Amino acid sequence: MFDKGNRAFVSFIQAYRKHDCNLIFRIKDLNYGSVAKGFGLLRMPRMPELKNVKVVDFKPAEVDIAKIPYKDKQREQDRQKKLKIHQETGQWPSKHKAPVKKNISWSIAKEQRTDKKLNRKERQLKKKRKKCMEERDLEELNEDIRLIKKLKKGKITKSDFNDEFVGSDSGDDNTVQK
Repeated sequence: MFDKGNRAFVSFIQAYRKHDCNLIFRIKDLNYGSVAKGFGLLRMPRMPELKNVKVVDFKPAEVDIAKIPYKDKQREQDRQKKLKIHQETGQWPSKHKAPVKKNISWSIAKEQRTDKKLNRKERQLKKKRKKCMEERDLEELNEDIRLIKKLKKGKITKSDFNDEFVGSDSGDDNTVQK
């Protein structure tokens, strides 16, 4: 319940700060102490929104938070392991460890950058080719439609249509029958 109260309080403060009705519900007028009591907090959590804010109406409880056990046995075991690490190193082990960046030589880094640039250029060329192909396909389709309309209106004969239609499709054997 302690963890849930802390997370709920942090979420509430962040949402209150970002909401659209800031003319009505002003963050400056919010009594953080009363809100913290409402969420049943034993101490105020560390968060950037509370950095330069004076909290009134809240007195932290005289409870050692490190001794509050979890009801779930597995979570309690994990907490005990983390607590032991914290006592030894002085830092609480976090869930997400930052990846360790390997030091690579300047020449290898330069090669990787040039490879990325080449890959980016290749993708751009493929897009241009695809766009060009699509434009050509559309032009051919428009020409075919124009020929079909001429044939329907009787402006060209069927033999003329077949000659132009086959010639415009560059060898495709597409013939339209009436």
